[in-house]
Amino acid sequence: MANMSLEDYKNLLKSYVSKAYEVASEVRSLSNDPSPFPEVHLVSSQAEAIEQLVSLEGLGKRITELFKELPRQEVPLKIAEEIVYGKFGPHSEEEAILLALRAALSVLTPPGTTAAPIEGIVDVKIKLNKDKTRYLAVYYAGPMRSAGGTEQGLSVIFADYIRRLMKLDRYEPSDEEIGRYVEEMRLYEKLVGSFQFKATEEQLRFALRRIPIEITGIGTDPYEVTTHRDLPHVSTNKLRGGALRVIVDGLIGRAQKIYKQVKKLGMSGWDWLLEVKAISHEPIYMDKILIGRPFLSSSNTFGGFRLRYGRSRITGLAAVGVHPMSMYVTNSFIAIGSQIRLDKPGKSSSVVPVDSLEPPIVKLKDGSVVRVDSEELYFKVKDSIEKILFLGDILISIGDYIENDAKLDRPGFCEEWWAAEVDSSVKSNFKSLEEASAIVEIPTSRLEDLIKNPLSLRPTFDEALKISYRLKVPFHPHYADFWERATAKQAFLFLNKIKQLGRKNAEGCIEVPLEPEIKEFLELLCTPHKVIGNMITIDAPSKFLLEKLSSLKIPPFRDSKEGALEYISSVLGIKFIPKSSTFLSVRVGRPEAANLRMMTPPVHVIFPIGHSGGPSRNILRALLKNQTISIEIADRVCPSCNAHTFYLRCERCHTKTLAIYHCVKCGATGDNDVCSKCGTKMRPYTVLFIDSKSLLSQFGGDLHGIKMVKGVKSLMNDLKVPEPLQKGLLRARWGLSVFRDGTCRFDATNIPITAFKPKEVGLSVEKAISLGYFKDINNDDLKDADQIVYIKPQDVIIPSSAISFLLNLSKFIDAWLTLHGLSPFYKASKKEDLIGHAIAAISPHTLGAIVGRIIGFTESDVCMSHPFFHQAKRRDCDGDADAFTLLLDAFINFSPHYLPSHSGGKMDSPLVMFTIIDPAEIDDQIFNTENVDVIPKSFYDAACDEKPASSLTSLLNFVKPFYQETIKFTHFVNDFNRGPKKSTYRILGSMREKLDEQLSLTDKLISLSAPSVIEHILDTHLIKDVVGNLRAFYTQKYRCKKCNKKFRRVPLTMRCTSCGGEIAPTVHAASVVKYASYISELASKYDVGDYYKESVRAIMNEITWFSKALSEGAGGSEAHKSTRKKLLDFA
Repeated sequence: MANMSLEDYKNLLKSYVSKAYEVASEVRSLSNDPSPFPEVHLVSSQAEAIEQLVSLEGLGKRITELFKELPRQEVPLKIAEEIVYGKFGPHSEEEAILLALRAALSVLTPPGTTAAPIEGIVDVKIKLNKDKTRYLAVYYAGPMRSAGGTEQGLSVIFADYIRRLMKLDRYEPSDEEIGRYVEEMRLYEKLVGSFQFKATEEQLRFALRRIPIEITGIGTDPYEVTTHRDLPHVSTNKLRGGALRVIVDGLIGRAQKIYKQVKKLGMSGWDWLLEVKAISHEPIYMDKILIGRPFLSSSNTFGGFRLRYGRSRITGLAAVGVHPMSMYVTNSFIAIGSQIRLDKPGKSSSVVPVDSLEPPIVKLKDGSVVRVDSEELYFKVKDSIEKILFLGDILISIGDYIENDAKLDRPGFCEEWWAAEVDSSVKSNFKSLEEASAIVEIPTSRLEDLIKNPLSLRPTFDEALKISYRLKVPFHPHYADFWERATAKQAFLFLNKIKQLGRKNAEGCIEVPLEPEIKEFLELLCTPHKVIGNMITIDAPSKFLLEKLSSLKIPPFRDSKEGALEYISSVLGIKFIPKSSTFLSVRVGRPEAANLRMMTPPVHVIFPIGHSGGPSRNILRALLKNQTISIEIADRVCPSCNAHTFYLRCERCHTKTLAIYHCVKCGATGDNDVCSKCGTKMRPYTVLFIDSKSLLSQFGGDLHGIKMVKGVKSLMNDLKVPEPLQKGLLRARWGLSVFRDGTCRFDATNIPITAFKPKEVGLSVEKAISLGYFKDINNDDLKDADQIVYIKPQDVIIPSSAISFLLNLSKFIDAWLTLHGLSPFYKASKKEDLIGHAIAAISPHTLGAIVGRIIGFTESDVCMSHPFFHQAKRRDCDGDADAFTLLLDAFINFSPHYLPSHSGGKMDSPLVMFTIIDPAEIDDQIFNTENVDVIPKSFYDAACDEKPASSLTSLLNFVKPFYQETIKFTHFVNDFNRGPKKSTYRILGSMREKLDEQLSLTDKLISLSAPSVIEHILDTHLIKDVVGNLRAFYTQKYRCKKCNKKFRRVPLTMRCTSCGGEIAPTVHAASVVKYASYISELASKYDVGDYYKESVRAIMNEITWFSKALSEGAGGSEAHKSTRKKLLDFA
């Protein structure tokens, strides 16, 4: 039986979605949700999604047509042109420009759901230069960051194209306006954060005088400029973060990329981009070492992570692999799904276990050196590890190098490279494999297996010698340690020692005396050995090469510059390739994530309770305590039954209600948004005094013992429309928290997967077959849960930690259905009941969700799915987390009416949803990923020559922009659940514990300089924190404990001027001094530089003075207290 066909799989998903949609429609028609139908728009293509988000009828059909008629890069401009020229109806000039710009940028960023075009471009205006000529201004906001830097820059190019269509002149900035940008950039870098690129003031001025449109925006940050204020053309004195990002990271930072696109589009006036070269900020990421996120490996310093090329079934797309024991020996600071920061090829990655890689090598306290390749061995020696001599391999996809347009780095010699050398030699020098096997005296089938399965099958030592001698290929790396680290002289002396003093013991191991020279040499090579008494024991595989070498005549070395590898190569007469080559800089980034998505503070229902609910915003408490409550909420009336309500649909008859508008100036009410008396803009909401009993009745009769239902202080949507109150009670009953759009979410780190074993995800063979998995990757019938099968493009493996959330969410949804007289949908009581059900997955920077199907669970805190699934969300797997929820939750409970009305309020919401993924309309990063199970010798030759990765297209096969069931991999994984499930950062509680564990690890790593690491911790974390906390304490605001009102200074009455509540500080003294002891301790324990010693001394003096002043202010002597004055004493 063949695997389920793609068409059958698509139909299965469509059928499920259709059924869920019908159920949601039915329950919504019976409830007082904002609409009688689900408010998620189901779409099947990028074109449909864009039409829905841009709100331009007919746009989707036209985009589809243009994709067939024009090269893809020309479609955005053609769409913009047709919108401007009125093909989609008449619009004002500014409306047409805004629609055209948003549509063009949406077409550029498949699958068209990125928030940047809609939320990042908030407005456009046609303004006047000093000479009265008209020019175009584009208003950017913070969400523009959700687009990539290239897309940000291209939005300006599109705006310029539209400007020309509209026959508008160029923007001519004044010196003051240019000065404003410069001031903003420096202020942003100082108070908000760094840009991806470092632009100089000269570069910024140079670019601003040549950009033909005004790149402006709304205020995105609470900081204001002090010098260039109140400029006529600038509507705010606050920092315009969105505009700054577009200029610095978009145009200046990616000037060369933008220029290439400009040339393809044939646009003039942008040649000046060639003169702009910004400096990337990315290297500084490696300098930031925080407590709990240790530095692990230093670039090209032996002992860290060794580069290895290839892809496993759970790596690629920015996810990298290390041996699971490498995770453990880092004191588990790396767990499955943890983020690491790298110096190449990209800047961030998620980490997963790949047990076919080289494991770590450690030195124990008794002097023994051990290759830690199993959990059993690790837990046996973990408390005895003194030094980590080698962290092991880090597996990086070739596609990641291509995606980052990086030069290849030389890898260390490994088994698959050896196999490629053998394969190349056989094909180049022999007519057939049979001829080659006869030459090496190894059976043909055996030689073929050695070439095809280098990671699971190794030649014997004698076979490795024969293959090297007779096929003229390098010696197998399994039997050679890191000889390239030593000199020929050291090798000569060592081998003579072995020859003179070595002997075989009863187990066949080499024994030599424990002498300093021998011990140091073995540690230099990372040769595993045991120290027993005054003897060193060397076992397989290292013993074989030593036996062979010591059995031969040991010639003198040629000169002092000769390396040990060249020396033993000349002794044996065969070629060796260094095992160590490129080592990467690696530090730990964010920990892996698998948590409930909650607002701050957590909320059960989007319903306002104002100050009545107290600090906890408990709606039940407020209603039971007060006869009436006052809340700012929508004021509406039902046109059918005349009922007064605050819902968009009447609770009695479910008719759509009408807004009652209120004038804030004269108090008049009316049925439209302009006051008929004073002409003021009116609001569809007001402060209503509501009877508590009427609200309690909405909960129904049975409270199920619930004592707390948390609401919100105030509503953020422009209509002030709340959720049905009873949903809050049900969520409280099932321990759920609502997100701002009405859904419940669970976040988990993204990990790609192209194949899995049913047993890894908790599936029986029968269940896997019922899900459509009939064949394994070798096209054999699925009979064993240990067989590997290729995952389907929208199937998802969720973290076990999400099971209780999903079960409770299913019970909440079933309860809502039964409350309205419908049958329950899920009926789920155990995790197996969730298998086969659909989820909606969404990334924070998008406006669209993707339908996925649950097929199993992983013990790790990650969400695993096909690369196409992640790319449809516009995600790679560099350590970020995305959210998911049950499909019915999105259909029943999501409403755009609940979303905040401010810029960015729509982000991270399922305004549209893709039922089926089209690989041609996803982010194209995946198409740089290699689709091979063997890496050819020609690739390793290119890597040794450090050629650009982009030159490899003719050497390898890559993933194509259409569905292919087979995405091959080069490195096997026995079990992707193997390794730490939670990182040390999450397990340990206090910063003291994290720091101690981090220092313990740093002291073990031979690849790092401990004093240098400590200096970075002081510089980038501790000193900055203490200084910042001191500044924050001295300049802090105060707040009311009751209503949370903020005060710049404490009122004279020492009470809140609004509610009379108690005033409390927002920064406490404990937060100022919490790191002081750490700083002093680190500076004295480690040999840090004089600069840091003096800095620490100055800070400790300040802390001492601060603590003394605080003590005297809070208490002090009785004499001091008696002389303390009150304000009234001066009256």
